[in-house]
Amino acid sequence: PERMAAELDAHPEVVAEAIQTVLRAEGHPSPYEAMKALTRGRHVTLEALRAEAIRLCPGREAEWRALGPDTYVGLAPQLADTAVQRARAWLAER
Repeated sequence: PERMAAELDAHPEVVAEAIQTVLRAEGHPSPYEAMKALTRGRHVTLEALRAEAIRLCPGREAEWRALGPDTYVGLAPQLADTAVQRARAWLAER
């Protein structure tokens, strides 16, 4: 657990996907390019990602401040639920 936490802390860029997704939903014209420009080929801090998210999508400051690589899971819960449902259905057919 300590090593996993350290790896997450060392790679805050994983939250760029979450920021990009919200920007897209908010109608930002180029969310992928905005995150690419900030993260590609450079080390980025979590503070820099949060500041950029606040700049690009104000009004969600509390959400952006709470977002971190240790809390963002994307669609993993929904994907896991879908996989379990499909597995149960498959098993029920057997």
